[in-house]
Amino acid sequence: MIDFRELKFGVEIETTGKSRGAVAKGIQSVVGGTIEHTGQPAAYDPHTVTDPNSRQWKVVADASLSDAPANLRAEIVTPILTYRDIPVLQDVVRAVRRTGAQATQTCGCHIL
Repeated sequence: MIDFRELKFGVEIETTGKSRGAVAKGIQSVVGGTIEHTGQPAAYDPHTVTDPNSRQWKVVADASLSDAPANLRAEIVTPILTYRDIPVLQDVVRAVRRTGAQATQTCGCHIL
């Protein structure tokens, strides 16, 4: 039998209403580290939050979020997470909500 506490997973969370830079700052307020906006590849316009443990939290564009202007569509892509990261993930979601980002009916959450 597999114990859930031993699994590794990643999460993608789609949001609208705030820029990718604002969402990245929300993530950084929880995990610390630095933000880099490479802008490449241009289709994803990525912002990367690298935490003090060198894990990367990405915030990218998502064309499927058709109910918001392109500059206000953000998909959060977590690094590989474990059971002990769940409180951090919860705090990241809360911080992103505090930025004003929201989930609309076109948004989704994917656990990989």
